[in-house]
Amino acid sequence: MKETNALRNSWKGHGGIVGEAEAKRRHVKLADHLAKLRSLFGTIWDQYQLVKPRQASFTAGQFVYSVERLMGSRTPFEIIEAVVAEPMEDGQLHLLGSRANRALSLLPFIKVMASPTSAQNACYFYNRRQGEKLRFVSYHFETEAEVIEAFSDTESALKLLEG
Repeated sequence: MKETNALRNSWKGHGGIVGEAEAKRRHVKLADHLAKLRSLFGTIWDQYQLVKPRQASFTAGQFVYSVERLMGSRTPFEIIEAVVAEPMEDGQLHLLGSRANRALSLLPFIKVMASPTSAQNACYFYNRRQGEKLRFVSYHFETEAEVIEAFSDTESALKLLEG
């Protein structure tokens, strides 16, 4: 990861416009790094699903959720049922293990939400502070590549990480 980050930081503008030959060279380097990372993790991630809770009920000491299974390239995402022993935070992304009755809440630096004008779901990544607000970027829609809002959940996570 350190090597990959060093490459990213060495490229002018963190990957601004480059010629076709340079783009291919960078792609090969990054693909090599990704292959190394995949060889370290193996298939462990196949045991987890990325989910976003929707509706819930509490029955017989367990939380029964209707969740969006945020996996695959097609939208709308599949709605499945998840039974867990602890509640999931509304609006947050969670990892749900295939053999666990608990979901791991992810820090809110990645958001799957409706884009500002098209209302279609897109994946947005935390980018930086912008004044009093936070900037998230997406690669789904060219005209809606950023969202700048307060995002109090992400602000709290940043404060936690900053100590």
